[in-house]
Amino acid sequence: MRNFKQIAFGLMIGALAIGFSAFTNAKNVNKAKFATVYYGLNHAGTTYTREVADPSDDCTAQSNLKDCTISYPSDQGASFSASSIPAGSTSVSGPGWVNP
Repeated sequence: MRNFKQIAFGLMIGALAIGFSAFTNAKNVNKAKFATVYYGLNHAGTTYTREVADPSDDCTAQSNLKDCTISYPSDQGASFSASSIPAGSTSVSGPGWVNP
């Protein structure tokens, strides 16, 4: 009976160790690679500026401008010229500008 208790206790400890190790966090996950960075076009249509969140709902349509909101999988800096958009952008909205 004593041997059975030792075996049962050992199995229970082993199951707990495996169970808890299944829920540990990955230590080397780079969260920045999953973030989308949004840029909104200014009223003059000359500069894209980094936005905190997707500004698509704040766009004013204007057909003679570039896309109101574009996104990148990585940060492209605080702002850049609309005439020299870095490669890799994704259009999020139609032509227009972001309301301040």
